[in-house]
Amino acid sequence: MRKTLLITLLIFSNLTFSQIKDCSIQQIQLETYDFVAEHIEIISPHILNRDSLIEVTIYFKKNYEEYKYEFEINFKENEDFSLVYFLLLPENNYNGEKRITPVIHKKLDQFITNKVNDCIKNNTDFTNQDYVSIVFRIPLSLKNIEKAREEVYESLKNQ
Repeated sequence: MRKTLLITLLIFSNLTFSQIKDCSIQQIQLETYDFVAEHIEIISPHILNRDSLIEVTIYFKKNYEEYKYEFEINFKENEDFSLVYFLLLPENNYNGEKRITPVIHKKLDQFITNKVNDCIKNNTDFTNQDYVSIVFRIPLSLKNIEKAREEVYESLKNQ
């Protein structure tokens, strides 16, 4: 009985996961959640409240320049995008007020940078999108990462 249930869950999980494009926003989120879950202790040792969230905004240079924003994004030379991070605290209801610019672990920054670079270089569907920015939030506890994964899968079912 247990084996049948496990096999059924694995098949369902694989079917759901196979519906996600390699370079969709959801895929970037899920892979980032997996990375953070595997490296939870080194990603945020200085963040005391594990119910906090890291908000990641990926600004795309080619479309960003067409719009006027309240703040200036510094794009590095020869980079097609820029990453901006904020720490959102539960006591501020995660609404973005009183944002804190956190120290982001180099491995997390490098992971997201590599994933977006791969999508830009190897996926024409992703490159042809007119994204100005993509925003997602990264939970900092295993329990909240699992909830976030479930929300992504639920959003995929509703598409």
